[in-house]
Amino acid sequence: MPTTEFGDTTYQLGLDLARDGIRMSELVWDCDELLWDWVMDGRELARRLPALTQQKFGHTEFVRIKPGMMEFLWGLSDGNAALGHDPFMRIATNGYPYRLFLMAQQLPWLADLVGPPANAAKYTGWRSHPRILTRWDYAKVAELALHGAQLGLDVFAGSTNAELLRQHFRRRPFNSSFKLPELAALVGKDGFANTKILIDDHTSNVTRFHRSGRTAIHAIVLGTPQKGRVPNVTLDVQAHLDRVCTDIVQPVEQALRAALARPPQVVQAHTQPLPRGAQSLELTLEIPSDRIGAEWVEPLRRLKRQYSAAR
Repeated sequence: MPTTEFGDTTYQLGLDLARDGIRMSELVWDCDELLWDWVMDGRELARRLPALTQQKFGHTEFVRIKPGMMEFLWGLSDGNAALGHDPFMRIATNGYPYRLFLMAQQLPWLADLVGPPANAAKYTGWRSHPRILTRWDYAKVAELALHGAQLGLDVFAGSTNAELLRQHFRRRPFNSSFKLPELAALVGKDGFANTKILIDDHTSNVTRFHRSGRTAIHAIVLGTPQKGRVPNVTLDVQAHLDRVCTDIVQPVEQALRAALARPPQVVQAHTQPLPRGAQSLELTLEIPSDRIGAEWVEPLRRLKRQYSAAR
């Protein structure tokens, strides 16, 4: 990573937060528009339209890491490790595990941040990772809920926030951005057992996490894509990434400090302009059709078929 004064500042912010009581094991991080921004080139998608109509969804993504964010996470991780606490981050995303693996191939320390069994060189361990919750896992829980209902069983009966889970899967079973630690437990992932704070940029995720009796940091991020089938598409990749390149790290740090001193709540963190000299990394990801099809497209398609057949 490029060494910058801003990166050094955010690393120190993370260290100080750890010393003041913020635990990595208690935080759940969203990814897109919070840890990084990403976009697709509309002209490339137009060229690939014939393949897309044949259900071949492979494409190119252009990613820019949020300036200072990875240094901040490393400060939190190192600070917790120095105090003898769990140093690994927890990720909950509506994305798919293979995409995280692709990013780790270019950023090996991403695998280090989430910890074993993640490996930057091998995909084994990413899908089943105990501290990574993805769209793939959500679909497994939704299938459990449906099959349980067909058998007259309540798969959420022993869960904390059981009624919140029941309501969601009765009303919005295809909304795979739903994030609660209880979902991880239902698919055998034990890395979320102590999580208490979600950091996310989507209002609905924040609201539901708070309804579960926990704190949520609502990151108000400039340029967050609007709803739509393909919101992350532009005809000018660099102009888009430049427009959304703001400082979210220091607002999140301040929000986490506010969360330390208060009962469960929603705390807002508004992006602010970057200081001079702040830099970040850019990645180009070639997303293979078989992976995005199997891990992102098909899980919800399968769910819709199953729920439709059950009616």
